[in-house]
Amino acid sequence: TVDGPVQPEVGRLANPDRLYLDLPDTSLRPGWATQDITIADGRLHDIHVTRPKYNFVRVLLDLDTFAQ
Repeated sequence: TVDGPVQPEVGRLANPDRLYLDLPDTSLRPGWATQDITIADGRLHDIHVTRPKYNFVRVLLDLDTFAQ
């Protein structure tokens, strides 16, 4: 949930290749402490949604391949 505008941060992590989307000033609905969704389509392996700290959500995309 959000109460106003969100300034997301997008970045890339290596070993393994991942993209992240950090959403400050957001929270997850009750019961959504973490979510792991397996895709495994040859490009995207998993999607992880976590709340690593209060009022902060991270969406992490585990990639099978990363095109430059």
